[in-house]
Amino acid sequence: MLPDVEQYEAATPKSGWWWVIVVGGLLLLVAAVAVGVIFWVRSTGL
Repeated sequence: MLPDVEQYEAATPKSGWWWVIVVGGLLLLVAAVAVGVIFWVRSTGL
């Protein structure tokens, strides 16, 4: 049980940073798409 816990704790920071990068990238993409859609809708007059 202890060795498994140590392994998980050692791997947590890497996976944590990976998730932060992935989530941050997705949020940036969603924000960019939302802004693009807003400007497109305003330009089309809908």
